[in-house]
Amino acid sequence: MRNYKFLIIHILFLGLSHFSVKGQTKNLAKIDKELFDKTASPGNSNLSKVLKSYNYSWTGKSQNSSESMPLAGGVLGLNVWVQGNDLMFLIGSPNSMDEKGMQVKLGLMRLHFSPAIFDREFRQELNLLRSEMVISGKTASGIPVSVKLWCVVNQSVIHVEMVSGRPIEVFTSYETWSKYESKFDNGKLQWVHRLAEVNARRQNDIKQQGMEEFTKTVPDPLSGLTIGGCVIAPNMEVVGTGVGVFNNLPTKTNTIKTSKPVKKIDICIALRMEQDSSLEEWGNQLTKTATIAVKMVKQDKKNTLAWWWDFWNRSYICINPGAAATDSAWQVGRNYQLFRYQLAANRNGRTMTLFNGGVFTCTENPDGKMWDMCQFMAQNQRLVYWPLLKSGDFDLLQVGLDFYKNGTEINRLHTKKFWGIDGVAYPEPYSVFGLDALGTDKDGRNSTKHLKYHYTSGMEFALMMLETERFTGRDITGYIPSAEGIISYYDQFYQKEEMKKLGKPLDENGKLVIYPSDACEPFHGCTNNTDVICGLWALSKGLLDLPAQYLTPQRRSYYREFQKRIPPIIISEVDGHKIIAPAKSYEWVFYNDNMDFPNMYVCFPFNYYFLGRDSNGIQLASNTWDYGAIRPKSQKQSQCWYQSAINLARMGRTTDAQKYIMQKFLHPSLRFPAFWVNPGFCHAPDTDHGGAGMIGLQEMLMQCDDKRILIGAAWPAEWDCHFKLNAPYQTTVEGRVKNSKVVITQVLPASRRADIEIIPLKQGNEVPLAGD
Repeated sequence: MRNYKFLIIHILFLGLSHFSVKGQTKNLAKIDKELFDKTASPGNSNLSKVLKSYNYSWTGKSQNSSESMPLAGGVLGLNVWVQGNDLMFLIGSPNSMDEKGMQVKLGLMRLHFSPAIFDREFRQELNLLRSEMVISGKTASGIPVSVKLWCVVNQSVIHVEMVSGRPIEVFTSYETWSKYESKFDNGKLQWVHRLAEVNARRQNDIKQQGMEEFTKTVPDPLSGLTIGGCVIAPNMEVVGTGVGVFNNLPTKTNTIKTSKPVKKIDICIALRMEQDSSLEEWGNQLTKTATIAVKMVKQDKKNTLAWWWDFWNRSYICINPGAAATDSAWQVGRNYQLFRYQLAANRNGRTMTLFNGGVFTCTENPDGKMWDMCQFMAQNQRLVYWPLLKSGDFDLLQVGLDFYKNGTEINRLHTKKFWGIDGVAYPEPYSVFGLDALGTDKDGRNSTKHLKYHYTSGMEFALMMLETERFTGRDITGYIPSAEGIISYYDQFYQKEEMKKLGKPLDENGKLVIYPSDACEPFHGCTNNTDVICGLWALSKGLLDLPAQYLTPQRRSYYREFQKRIPPIIISEVDGHKIIAPAKSYEWVFYNDNMDFPNMYVCFPFNYYFLGRDSNGIQLASNTWDYGAIRPKSQKQSQCWYQSAINLARMGRTTDAQKYIMQKFLHPSLRFPAFWVNPGFCHAPDTDHGGAGMIGLQEMLMQCDDKRILIGAAWPAEWDCHFKLNAPYQTTVEGRVKNSKVVITQVLPASRRADIEIIPLKQGNEVPLAGD
């Protein structure tokens, strides 16, 4: 009842006049603390205080968009910065795509103020708890002004709320360097771009990949897709059109302004990205959204705050809470939270959060990305979604899993047509149509030499689908065909290949002969490669572990028999040390400075070996890390998609894991510390870099092996910590590390406490690792 009382107070407060900017900020902070401390879990009543310490701010203006700050909400991601006297923000969304299926911005908004409001005492701050951006300053004469931006979580709506001590003029411009067309309508500013009624790339890809007879089955997210929005605020008048420049790109501008100076204003920006039947229908629906948004500000704010409070209470890892902001370990914990916040910009989008910048690209032409021709490159995309299991962000995770699920049927038809089997093989470069983003050859394989038999990453998404059931207990019936289809592909295709070669489907030991195959990107012409073997074990085990209703007795019997056909992991020797080989044999290696380490898939993602089991698999894995790389400087890097920190955590190598995780989270970035930059790898801000870092930090703290929950497996004793993480079987574990000891404060359900094993902590070493 008291929570409700506080919420009523909060909503009433939002409706009151703004007595002063300073008083407004103070009162909001007090109400936020009271509300969050009442709704947060019992084991961590100080989370709001810790989150406040993670709020990121700066007091100097930005030079350009690369010095922007992210603001997330629903399916929107804004890059916000102040340049001169202009408050500017790019609008991004996973639902905004061009004719080729590339995610593009909806444009640039520019707010100009007269008189200038950022001449003195400038400050820009991201409030994580509320997901608000507050930008404040004073005019030359000392008049205080505050501008607050926030996004509605269940509608594509942005609010820009200004409060000033004296009336000022506000100019609002929409700027585009792209194909959007703008117009004025009764004081509103509207812009739109409608894609072709029949998407040409989809037609070309279907034809090039020999799938014309299945055209109706190929997903079609682009035909007639209409993207745009409108700006609406009280008493606005037209200024006019013009031209400008943004990041050296020529722009078209449309500007409206307040008809007279105002002390406060809420500029509402409504957006729509849908495949409406016509431009007229799109416009009608956008008008409805804008009209409702203006009327429902209080309710939308209430719903938005409730969602963010829930989001932050799902999970957290806070390192050295209360330490100075210069403390490197504290920065690791802060950057973990900042990056997780960025992932929340895709709560229910129609496409995945991209690995190469997500919705927050902000350099040069922000519509362009490195490796965008690969679209949703699975080896990179997987790292954006694995951490969402332990963070409890199952709504964000569903977006990625559904994206794969929606392409399952077309890939099943592709497999049947080209290889004559009933199975599923997701291409590594995965397109918005569920097809191969780079095209295929006459045999239906990827057109590039090193990706023809690389289907391991699709296994990971199928495994995440199965893990969703273990973590949440939700119905995953719609996901089952993915995992079953992948196993069917490997079982049927390779039996068929062996039959063609030797007249029998299995080897002399009754095992599959997996040839030809690719071990990730480096090893090709493989026989029985380790990553595939581990993946098949993980998927078949995941299916057999499902509750009874998902599989018939006959299907369970099939998977038990299939496991007998999976070939063994190959053990070899280097300088007297036993290691895991990448494959039984391989014919050639794709050498470069950007190489996977598929031997290590025994740890992550496929859990073939695990700490604390009776076998010596972890020692084998550790030997493999030390001696099994064929090009160590390429295979043991820390930046971008490299999962080195994850593997080291899985092996319980605390010192090495700590060094690598610090390299991850303290890596060079744009002005915002979680906008990581990796020249030559993925586009800034590097999203799979952050995903790999999240997974690594989670695994250092908590690992889950069937029902076992290992706490502290690779956590450095000198790092204090407050944490809450999600585990399988609808479990949450809360605790802290203090004085080199782990204390569990709450486990839900309580029965799962018996499954927790606390690993004695070891001292780490905070000296960053310099190379391999």
